[in-house]
Amino acid sequence: MGKTKEAYRMKEAEAITDEWNNRTINALIMGTMEAPVMYDDPDQTQLKSESREGMILKHKWVSGMDYLPHVPILRHFSDWLLNIYLGNYFKFMDLVEKMSKKELRQQLRMRETFVHVCAIFHVIIGARSLYHGSPILKDTIATHGRFESKHIEVLTKLLELGADVNVHDVAGYTPLHHCLTSQGNDT
Repeated sequence: MGKTKEAYRMKEAEAITDEWNNRTINALIMGTMEAPVMYDDPDQTQLKSESREGMILKHKWVSGMDYLPHVPILRHFSDWLLNIYLGNYFKFMDLVEKMSKKELRQQLRMRETFVHVCAIFHVIIGARSLYHGSPILKDTIATHGRFESKHIEVLTKLLELGADVNVHDVAGYTPLHHCLTSQGNDT
């Protein structure tokens, strides 16, 4: 593929992603759309990164889609997601203690948002994103107040409870992939 054609396809993918993000985020804010909830891995059909669909998915994934807990106008996140993401160990344990074993197994598999990530991802994304000096830390505190930031404790408990580490997000990445991104800190 020529560089000009590739650049055009890249711009097209960016435009489609921007339009999708604007439409989707606005619908979530207005309450005309609910964030998806699912319990299994999303479609993992392989896409070629240079294909139109591959480029669009890449741009959507990089944008975070609707997985932006630090944005005050987005209120579609469950207490489960938020307490795990924020590392609120004691609030997380309160939620766990109120569930039956069956409910807990289901919660561990529950995927919220268009990124289709479950509990094991939330704690990793939170630990990776909410470090001292993070560009979103101030907004996160303004939106959710002070939080415990006990991500290691939450992660340890999730593993004890049987959280699956071999799950995939919408782009096919596993929790380990999320651990190895360039964004974040030593945690």
